[in-house]
Amino acid sequence: MTTHAPDAQAAGRRIDALLEEVDQTPFGPHERALLDQALALAVEGEDEVREYRARMRLTASANMTGDTDTVLSSFAWCVGMHDRDPERFPTSGPEIGGDLLWHYKWMSGALSLNPVFPAEQIHAVLDDMAQRYDRAGVGRSGVVMARFGAAAANGWADEAEAAYAELQVTPDDEYSHCDACVRSETADWLAAVGREDEALRLYDEMVAEGYACGEEPERALSQALVPMLRAGRFDDARAAHLRSYRDARGNAGNLGIVARHLAFCAVTGNEARGLSMLERHLPWFGHDGLNALEHFEALASAALLLDAVTAAGHGDAPVRGSDGPELAPFVGEHEGRWTAAELAPRAWDAAARVAGAFDARNGNAHFAGRLAGFRALADERYDVPVETDAPTPAPVAVPDPDPVDARGWGVRARERAIVGDVVGALAAVDRGLASADDRTRAALLGTQLGILVGADRHDDARLVLADRIASLRASGQAYQADLEERLGLVLFGTAVPDDAARLEAEAQAAQEAGEPAAAADASLTLAVLLGRSAEDGGDAAVLGPQVVAAARRAAVVAPRGAERVDELWEGATFVLALSLAQTTPAEPDAPGRPGVEAPSGPEQALAALDELVASLHAAPGSNRARLADAHRLRARLRAGAGDFDRAVADASATLELDLALGARERATDAAMLGAAILGDLGRPHEAVARLRLAVRQAELAESPRVVGARYALGRQLADVGASVEAVEVLQTVLEQEEADGARPAARAETLEALGHASRDADEPGAAASAWSRAVDLFEEDGAGVGAARVRLANGTLHFQAGYARDAVELLEPAVVQAREAEQLGLLVDVLHLLGRARCADGDPAGLRDLDEVLDLARRHDASWLVADVTDSRARSLVVLDRLDEAVAAALAASDLYAAAGDTRSGGGSLLFAGRALLEATREDEAAAVYRSAADQFAAAGEADGEAVTRLELADVLDRLGRGAEAAVERAAAERAAGPVVP
Repeated sequence: MTTHAPDAQAAGRRIDALLEEVDQTPFGPHERALLDQALALAVEGEDEVREYRARMRLTASANMTGDTDTVLSSFAWCVGMHDRDPERFPTSGPEIGGDLLWHYKWMSGALSLNPVFPAEQIHAVLDDMAQRYDRAGVGRSGVVMARFGAAAANGWADEAEAAYAELQVTPDDEYSHCDACVRSETADWLAAVGREDEALRLYDEMVAEGYACGEEPERALSQALVPMLRAGRFDDARAAHLRSYRDARGNAGNLGIVARHLAFCAVTGNEARGLSMLERHLPWFGHDGLNALEHFEALASAALLLDAVTAAGHGDAPVRGSDGPELAPFVGEHEGRWTAAELAPRAWDAAARVAGAFDARNGNAHFAGRLAGFRALADERYDVPVETDAPTPAPVAVPDPDPVDARGWGVRARERAIVGDVVGALAAVDRGLASADDRTRAALLGTQLGILVGADRHDDARLVLADRIASLRASGQAYQADLEERLGLVLFGTAVPDDAARLEAEAQAAQEAGEPAAAADASLTLAVLLGRSAEDGGDAAVLGPQVVAAARRAAVVAPRGAERVDELWEGATFVLALSLAQTTPAEPDAPGRPGVEAPSGPEQALAALDELVASLHAAPGSNRARLADAHRLRARLRAGAGDFDRAVADASATLELDLALGARERATDAAMLGAAILGDLGRPHEAVARLRLAVRQAELAESPRVVGARYALGRQLADVGASVEAVEVLQTVLEQEEADGARPAARAETLEALGHASRDADEPGAAASAWSRAVDLFEEDGAGVGAARVRLANGTLHFQAGYARDAVELLEPAVVQAREAEQLGLLVDVLHLLGRARCADGDPAGLRDLDEVLDLARRHDASWLVADVTDSRARSLVVLDRLDEAVAAALAASDLYAAAGDTRSGGGSLLFAGRALLEATREDEAAAVYRSAADQFAAAGEADGEAVTRLELADVLDRLGRGAEAAVERAAAERAAGPVVP
């Protein structure tokens, strides 16, 4: 292909721009896409120099993201070009984007990852590397470390010992591995040869000194997990697990790191967590086809985990994602998902095959020994729960024996229909029809008709209707047969608004004819039709009372059996309760007694539900799905009325029933409902447990609600102080939202919560980053309030860290957004902080912001806020070197706090004023203010504040030469502090 010079120049500029962008982009999919684009342009234009620069960067990128094939091929191409023309293709340089000699350090490791590369090739690369380093006149540290790493990885014990000894006496140079990598690889080897105490010292040093690199310290922390457990350092192991997994889980090149976390979960009683992790990362098995070492570790760890799951009694649990194409090359084909018990031995066998190939290549039994080590871990057990709350109640499969008669199969069919299992419902109908008498047959066919119409199988339903009418006549139900001949499928779900008048007329006629079942049937159908019309945009104010009236008539006239709950009464009563729950005024036909307020709609709904629940519980063989729905609605109504204790009991009953029915979507809803009520009850740890169950049920149902359940779990974890785990959960939510293309505001809310959790987990940098992204997404969605709220959080973080100017830059746009949204509370909070931040940055304009807040507070009679802003004004005046004004403001703030009933904060204002005076060497004034502060703390019962203030006052009195008074204050401080408890 011939390229015209101008086109070549344009292409060259484009490649240069792409490579410049690559250099500013973190390793990952976007960076790789930029590289691929630059490389394609260079190849197309036959621009070998720029292709060299692109491939040098590509080698590093592939190494960091786990693409061994590209690492090897890209490196080999670059070496060939350098050997052909060293001047055009130098080993390094300002534009090269890497260092060929540095890349050599990765090659023996890359070849070690797969037994397809013979041992001789690994040694040849190491020898070539040494020769090139010698010719270049650079140090040998990189070569020695590469020899050590390859020997340790492949079990060449003598070579590893020799290289380790040489490493101890080899000075560092420009090609030395970084401190993090040296310690990590050395610690791994020490642990592997049984020197776990020495390994732990290196791991601890990495954490204490903050050593980090591309995949460190997460890699080292994963290697440290088992040694920490064996050393009894359970809290450290748990913290290492959470931190390492959180940092590794987003890069598919970290399969080996994740594998070690699976093993950790297997031996610490966290099998459910481990199974979820395995399911999440199964697609990673297909990420790097050449990395057989990570495949070995992942297969062995997965096998260990799955055995633990089986031992815990859940061997029949399906492993989600195990039917994907990534796993089949290792464990073979399988129809559908593997269960834990089925997959475990296949994973062990696959790991053994990989180990055998490695040992054949390496000429030893190193990997056989590693595999034996994995198997031996099954005998180790450490009680290290990762969850920081009450254990999640594990859903237990409740035996659900087959019904014994046709009526029982009818109930089963209605249950399955309510939970959305059309296939199961129709199958239950078929089972019942096989032994039904004419009356029961008619009832079963009626259930079948409702199911078919609900599934839009109207043609099938018409055929069944004829059979149903014949069965009605055969069982003596001629009136109902005639009714269904007139209405067709209307009674089974095809009713439209034009049918309302017909249904009303049929209901009245049936009631007059003494046919209560037919009257109830027509009335219930009418109620459902009117309710659907209201939901579809009809006039709810008009339709609501009509729904209630029709449903009440159906419930009143429906037959009531002494030994069983009639299907019509059950349905009518539930529809009545549902419609009453949506109304607030009392119904006209249910007036209160004179002087007594009539019951509201929700109160009447609760009465109907109480009767329905009691009847369903009392009658054997009742519809559990209907009972669950009744408990669910009653839980919501009771919670709305503030009756939280009984509401949570209803939510628990709903959950138990939904789990027994195997209705995972409904169980998810029930668990989330229970969690919300438990949160209102002030029982947050139990709420967390319910939300964990909700997440698992949603996962098993493959429901889109899993994102919402996880989000709620992450928020609740943060609320109970489990911030590190909250970060992990919320990161998972964010990843799923990004994959699903969730709207910007939804992702922003997740990032907002993630920022708060990160801040509480002592990761301020991560918090600031999350909040910055959240602002962009809120603003992209036009959600100014959300953006202002997050700017406030980020501004607070920066202000508290001492970055006042950064806080000002964050808060100024938030003021505009809060004003535009007319959010007074938010505006007050933003202005308050902005004023303090401006003053802290030396800008007296901040006082105007504080004065505006004061004005707003006074206008709205917010007395405590007036005191608080006055206190902020005092502190800001000190920063601005206006001490006298500051002291006056602090004294005023103290009085204002006291007037607002907050004596403690008033004491704090005085203490601040005393310290400011002392800083200005105005000891006499300071002593007087300190004494007032101590008295105020004493009056508020704040013993700690009083003790601290009196001790500081004593020091002031000593400086004034008033030793006797100082002694008195110290004695008073001791009395305030109370006895020291050993």
